Amino acid sequence: MTASSGADVMASALEWHPVVIVLDLGLKDVDGWEVARRLKADPRTASVPIIAFTGADLTHERISAMRAGCDRYLAKPSAPSALVDQIERCLRDPE
Repeated sequence: MTASSGADVMASALEWHPVVIVLDLGLKDVDGWEVARRLKADPRTASVPIIAFTGADLTHERISAMRAGCDRYLAKPSAPSALVDQIERCLRDPE
């Protein structure tokens, strides 16, 4: 399932009940940090692991993403295997 906006991410998460969310932090309408905060605040999606996937590998962005509720952080460009590894870790080691 894909979503092109923050509002779509939140609506899709409620409708589809994903086991993990790969979240681009650079969304246009609602930024990824706010989407993560809202998903973690909602009891229906609070336990879903979120992988922040962003174009900036900056320490402050990583910290901000984790504070917003993201469980993992991956900077672009990344090899597909790195994303698969992060997804597998979320599924294997849920918080």
